[in-house]
Amino acid sequence: MKSVNHPLTNEFTEIVHIRPEMVWQTKKQNDDSGIFLMRHMGTWMGDERSWKTGLTYEGPSQKTHVSDLRKKYTVKVVVTNMNKKRDEIMTDVEKFNNIEPTVKMGLIAEAAERRKERI
Repeated sequence: MKSVNHPLTNEFTEIVHIRPEMVWQTKKQNDDSGIFLMRHMGTWMGDERSWKTGLTYEGPSQKTHVSDLRKKYTVKVVVTNMNKKRDEIMTDVEKFNNIEPTVKMGLIAEAAERRKERI
């Protein structure tokens, strides 16, 4: 704001930032912040007391829920009409769905291994 001389720059720099404690805060998960952010944005209605994110304490239940949310958000991004690559991706999905099950499982296992290497 300062670099563009915004008139409210001083007011924003004087704000005291408060980081609220939330039941679903994590200590171990450091790669899911985008999923938490999207969930927060999708469920916030302006009142902390009635805020229901559906997120639980850190642990297996939360891990499953975050994984489900990741899939949900990925599908929404991929299938939206605004996605210029949508048709290309949907064609690839159709081809993948027609692959013999044992070959498909092998491809999934290979992809999982490559993902582990990147992390």
